[in-house]
Amino acid sequence: MIAWEHRGLLDAALRRGYPGGMLIVALSVPDDLGAALHVPDERLALEIAFAAATRLYEQRRVSLAKAADLAGMERFAFASCLANLGIATAT
Repeated sequence: MIAWEHRGLLDAALRRGYPGGMLIVALSVPDDLGAALHVPDERLALEIAFAAATRLYEQRRVSLAKAADLAGMERFAFASCLANLGIATAT
């Protein structure tokens, strides 16, 4: 789950919406996943996108910029979230 101090950044990404040119991928999840994660249903997709982006970046499968795009966040805001999670980013 994403640290509370970063929820504002994710809320801004949710309000901004995902940029054009993005492929939409449907994912089936249990009805109670939002409740299990303590995340409102309207934020669940963003939470999952952030988790996927974080993991793909950790595995060095995508760049920081590409991971930030996947998470729907500005690159520096995404890097800040990673740093607070203890995940190193290239300088």
